[in-house]
Amino acid sequence: MLQLISTKLALFFELFSESWESLKQHKTRNILTGFGVAWGILILLVLLGAGEGLQAGIMKLFGSYAQNSLWFYGGKTSEIQAGQAEGKSIYFDTDLLDQLSAVFPEIKAISPELVSGSLLVSHTKYSSRTNVYGVYPSYFDIKLLQADSGRVLNAHDQLKMRKVAVIGSKLADELFQSENALGSFIEVNGALLKVVGVLQSGNLFTQSYQSAVFIAMPVFQECMNTQPQFSAFGLTLDEGANTRISKEKIVNYLARRLGFSVSDKRAVFVSDMEEQAKSFNKLFAGIKVFLWLLGASLLTSGVVGISNIMFIVVKERTREIGIRKAIGATPQSILGLILIESITVTLAAGLVGMGLGVGIIQIINSLIHSSADGDQALVTTININFTIALIALITIVLAGCLAGLFPARNAADVKPVEAINQE
Repeated sequence: MLQLISTKLALFFELFSESWESLKQHKTRNILTGFGVAWGILILLVLLGAGEGLQAGIMKLFGSYAQNSLWFYGGKTSEIQAGQAEGKSIYFDTDLLDQLSAVFPEIKAISPELVSGSLLVSHTKYSSRTNVYGVYPSYFDIKLLQADSGRVLNAHDQLKMRKVAVIGSKLADELFQSENALGSFIEVNGALLKVVGVLQSGNLFTQSYQSAVFIAMPVFQECMNTQPQFSAFGLTLDEGANTRISKEKIVNYLARRLGFSVSDKRAVFVSDMEEQAKSFNKLFAGIKVFLWLLGASLLTSGVVGISNIMFIVVKERTREIGIRKAIGATPQSILGLILIESITVTLAAGLVGMGLGVGIIQIINSLIHSSADGDQALVTTININFTIALIALITIVLAGCLAGLFPARNAADVKPVEAINQE
């Protein structure tokens, strides 16, 4: 048994040595042949890595919101309801939010969102025009905004109407420069507000909040002299709640209370974060399939190129093969000689493509991480999926084996006399 294995190994190494010598004689041709395979694996790795990185970045953006959160935006009615003319603007108020919390026990947190845009916010000699938000303390549980220093708004700020504010990190840099913002005062629309918290720097979804000011709802209404109504509010549901069913029930309740038709899609717009996240996951599943098909097409073209070259190799070496068979070479040894040459080209090209793909991904990741806003970019990293790379390499080697099989069988079936006499 050991002697048989030893004999087989010796034969393999002998065939490999001969195949290697043949490959070295046609370096340029073999490099160009393997280029298609290397390019296919390189593109497959980079595209799939970029696709996964983009998906991770998009899902990270949705992480800025509670996944079971709903946002309601008042619009204008487009249908006549209960004698009311169409075109009526839909607004909400705090009493309505209290009633929603009482009627729907699955509501975990709820908050209005009042916004006054482009207000002058100043501190000593520095000032900036930005958005000022009037919210409940629960707003920070819905948008998942956290304080980098200090704290966010709490229930006492709202109940006692404290003149305090939470500001974004970018606004803190603009107004306070190198000073500590906590405990200092900013002026908003003539009112002095004490800064009790500075938000963490976020992602693309939270960039607008990094230059904003957040104050408690009743304080906002007093400082801005606004109406008690607002056009947007958000809420989060308990983990066990069915988001779709709760959304439908809440819209039906709003329709009854505010006097618009349930079928009127322009009266109230609802943004469902969970539904949007699922839609993006489906989108990326389709993108991955497309990228796989694209990579597979490139790899297939490379394999076809190897098959064509193997036919040319067999044609060029017909006389040599005839002489080998005339002096005792078996069809199996001829078959093995051509197959080893085909597999060697495919494997070498695949490894080169993997190495280049990994190198390019590392360079791209380094450029992203070294950029000033790398942490806030949509794609923060391109993943290297070694499992996919290994599967692709094994597949391409098997494909290379099949690509060389037909030329190898033709070579093994050559009759020595005809091969030797062939010009």
